[in-house]
Amino acid sequence: MIVAMKKVYLILLDAYREESLKALKDLGVVHLEDCSGSSPELDALKERRERLLQARIVLNDIDAKEQQPAEEPVNLINEINDLIGRKKDTEERILHLEKEQDSFSGWGEFDPADIRFLHDADIDFRLAIIPKKASEIFRRKPEAFCVDDSGPMHRYALVNDTEDLPEEAQAFPLPQKSLSEIAADLAESRTVMAEINERLKTLAVYRESLEEYAAELEDQIRFEDVRAGIGREEELSYLQGFVPEKRALELKQSAADHGWGIMLRDPTEEEYVPTLVERKGPVKMAKPIFDLMGTLPGYREFDISLVFLAAFTIFVAMIVGDAGYGMIFLILSFWGLAKVPQSGKIVMQLMILLSSAIVIWGTITGTWFGSEAIASWAPLNNLIIPQIASFAQEGIDSVMMVQLLCFVIGIVQLSIARIEMFFRTLPKLKAFEHLGWLSLLWGLFFLALNIVLGITSYRGVEFGPLVIPFAATGFALIVLFSNQQGRFIRDMLAGLNPINLLLNFLDGVSAFSNIISYIRLFAVGLSSVAVAASFNAMASSIGFDGPQAIGAVLMLIIGHGLNIILALMSIIVHGIRLNMLEYSGQLGLEWSGYAFEPFARRAA
Repeated sequence: MIVAMKKVYLILLDAYREESLKALKDLGVVHLEDCSGSSPELDALKERRERLLQARIVLNDIDAKEQQPAEEPVNLINEINDLIGRKKDTEERILHLEKEQDSFSGWGEFDPADIRFLHDADIDFRLAIIPKKASEIFRRKPEAFCVDDSGPMHRYALVNDTEDLPEEAQAFPLPQKSLSEIAADLAESRTVMAEINERLKTLAVYRESLEEYAAELEDQIRFEDVRAGIGREEELSYLQGFVPEKRALELKQSAADHGWGIMLRDPTEEEYVPTLVERKGPVKMAKPIFDLMGTLPGYREFDISLVFLAAFTIFVAMIVGDAGYGMIFLILSFWGLAKVPQSGKIVMQLMILLSSAIVIWGTITGTWFGSEAIASWAPLNNLIIPQIASFAQEGIDSVMMVQLLCFVIGIVQLSIARIEMFFRTLPKLKAFEHLGWLSLLWGLFFLALNIVLGITSYRGVEFGPLVIPFAATGFALIVLFSNQQGRFIRDMLAGLNPINLLLNFLDGVSAFSNIISYIRLFAVGLSSVAVAASFNAMASSIGFDGPQAIGAVLMLIIGHGLNIILALMSIIVHGIRLNMLEYSGQLGLEWSGYAFEPFARRAA
């Protein structure tokens, strides 16, 4: 259910601005609008947040099982960031020294001070790297001394040789330090690096404290942002926002207690109101799905959590379709439920629901790890419903029955959407447009049964003759009422406009594709069974006798693991799509909402 909101305006005495904002924050019921400012204090807090983020990133990479409370989080953050800076500088120094060491190693050990002494004595001394082919001429020069000729590039020391080097030769810069000095510096830098890492490891015991402080810091930033951005006029401060209607009286009482001026009214159609979705009971399990997708209905749209959760559960069961996989998920879900903190239990409850649905569907279709042999075991075979069995039953076309079930699920879900739209749109004449779509959907449903499944009747009722009456009646209602805005004749004529007729016809074609789209539940479920059966057959061909049994077991583990991954991906691609596109499209949902976020204390 989408919670009704009230627009609220508050006026405060500027002299008591900070105290009033603290009280409003403690109350935690108002979503503030246009209340963001700037101040040196806010800039300092945001800078601290950046430094805290860097500290947490570094500590998260360090394993520290025992955690301790931090007495001074700010000092801790500063120390960690100083260590991060020193570590970066030390890493760069180590890389530079290693590069120098590698570059100078071919010249051997010598003291650069000796070379500087020669220069002071007006003796020209150069180092050069010369390709082997071009080095012959230097071998004959008395001024050239070969230092290393073991590789394709020879190293030479040139004394008082004033001739220019050939193009293929390369002058080598004289080092500032000897190899032994570089090695000593490198060892010292590595020691410093080890000390920094050891200190960071010691500080990792405060990781959880920094996570708690992060929430407290966010509270401080939000408070300072509002304090700096609140509107002011002489001795007064003012702000505006939205409050849930059921908590408006609580806000009014607080305003009276603190001496605030307050005005409440209903939001206008033009105002962009935040959305607060309130789910009760089992419907709460739909929240993780919407959080995963990052979708939220607009304030004036619909909360589809109940239908979404029910349909999604069925979709997941049919897409995965294997009771063996479902049992694995169920065991892991119960294990997770016992391990995760309270905030994560709703996710595990959702997993238990979905896993149970997979087990039930897999049991009644006789699908256990894609093995017909396992399904034939008693009492598992007694639980199979032959009409929808995954493996063929004599004299029963289970494939057609599952396809029919997919279409039935589709028409039921789409019909629910149109019926809901009809009642929500009443008493406007436009509501009858949705009855038109409902009638058209059923006509297209009967058409799909004829064309796709070849089903022409049920218990003496012929489907063929129903297609045109349902479709024609529905299309007529759509044309007559889709443009109704208060003037029946004028708006009816607008519906007869050729462009509108074409658009409605194209929407009708889209509605037919929406119904057909539900066949994907059958197709994906069938492919999952087929893949599992194929890997079972490959493992059987390898054999389970002797050493080759290891290969057969690995084939089963890899094959079924891959199949599980594909099934989970299919849930996102197909299961969520049917809810978010086909069903939501019938409701006209645009998912244009933004979350209701009250000005409230979040830190523990």
